[in-house]
Parts: sequence; C-alpha cells; structure tokens
Amino acid sequence: MTPGHPHTAQLALFDADRSRPGRASDEETAPVVETGHGFPDGALEPGETLSPAGFAGGDGWLLVTVEGYVYRVRRCGWSRSDELWEAGHEEDTHWWNGDLEDHTLSALLGRIRCDAQTRARFADVWARYGDRTGEVDWFAEEKCTEVEAGVMLVSRFGVAGLLVEARWGWDHARGGAMDGSTPETWKRRQVDHALYTRSWCAWSSGLRSLSSRPFEVLAVVTEAEDEKPVCATSAPFVGKCSRKRSGRFFRVAVSGPNGERGKIITCGRCLAG
Repeated sequence: MTPGHPHTAQLALFDADRSRPGRASDEETAPVVETGHGFPDGALEPGETLSPAGFAGGDGWLLVTVEGYVYRVRRCGWSRSDELWEAGHEEDTHWWNGDLEDHTLSALLGRIRCDAQTRARFADVWARYGDRTGEVDWFAEEKCTEVEAGVMLVSRFGVAGLLVEARWGWDHARGGAMDGSTPETWKRRQVDHALYTRSWCAWSSGLRSLSSRPFEVLAVVTEAEDEKPVCATSAPFVGKCSRKRSGRFFRVAVSGPNGERGKIITCGRCLAG
C-alpha cells in the first residue's frame, strides 16, 4: 500500500493569511525590541519573536515561529538550574517536560521549529485536499490514491480521509479545531509503518454506519480459506481480532437502502456486538 517514493522532507508549507488555533495574532507577531528578562540573547532565528508572559507555576515567554505558531517557553519550574527549559503549545496546558531527555534551550528551540514545520505541512495539505474527505461512495475494501508525493487519500465504508508522510512515518490529517495540523510526537522512538492503523483513523467513522446495518451471514471463513483473516470492524488500537479472542470469522453481506453494498469479514464477537 505504501507508494514507492522518497521519504518526504519536512517542509514549512503554509498560508500565512489563514487563521488557525495556535497561530499568532498581529499583536503577538510584533517584533520585540530586546529579549531581556533573562532570555539568552542570540537564541532566536530571523523571523521569530518573543514576548514576556505569565503562567501558572512561573513566568516565561510566548515564542512565535516564522510559520506563525505560538509556543509557551520557560525555565523548568521543577529544577533550580537556569540551563533546563520546557515548552508547550499555546492552546493547551501541557508542558514538554516528562518525555524529553535533553532540556537545554537549543534542543528545545529545535523541537519547537520542527513541530511548527510539521504542523504547517499538515495544515497546508489539509487546505489543498481537505475538501476531498468526508462522505464518499461506499466500498467494502479500502481504496488508496496517491494525490502527491507523501500524501494519500484513503476511503472505506463511505468515508474518505487524508494520510500524510511525516518524520515518524504515516499519520492522518485531522480536520476540525486543529485545521488539519498534526503536532510532532517525540515518544515514537522508531519509524511507524503501521499504515493500516493510520488508515483506520481516517475512515473508522464509517464503522458507525455498519452497526445499524443488517448483516446477512453468508459463510464461515475456514483456516484453509484464510489462515489469518482480518476483522473489518475491529479497532487496531486494542489489537486485531483473533480466533482465540473472538471465535470464528464470518463472511457477511452488508445491506443498504438499495440492496447489498458489499461483503466483509467480521469476527463472531464483533458480529454479535
């Protein structure tokens, strides 16, 4: 399923005029004459701005990246050292302090810039292809279309979604409050090639329509026919359904308003549920 193309570089592709959560206002992007207030001189790159701010547990700064995203930055409140720093997205209260090994300012600023580029890339992809997601024709099997290098449109069960290749592998671009942008995840130590899981995230909302559709059991799926069948209605986050865990597998016909829509394989437990 993975298209044969080089790994997509993290590019800062974005529309500076598009308003999104986490993007700075005109006041926030106004240049700061001097960093002062204990923030090291020379730490910022051209285009980045800084302004003092107060937070619960200690004062700090709001840093605006060249892509226009706002981050909270301060010295670690749990350390007496001035060399340890923590940061977080402006729109939430979580600080990047428990999952990182290097708390130096240079490392933290590097993560902020990487995060901003990733968010901007996903948001740009969403701006160009987000209108192709949502309800589509119903298919029992997953369909994948590469719309550009590192971007795929996947559809199944009447729902289409976007997959974008990131530093850690494939991830799905989300709509709604984040406007398609996807933050970095530094907990992932290895590249995530679980493309099925990311695809499931993109079209899994279509499973809700199956729960209200009558199924007609056509046949039991035998081991001779398929040694490792995959339950189409399973959630990958709890592990795919197995014979030991869910009993037999069945081939069923999914009916719709105008007759049969298609055939899928489901396990006994999901079918009963």
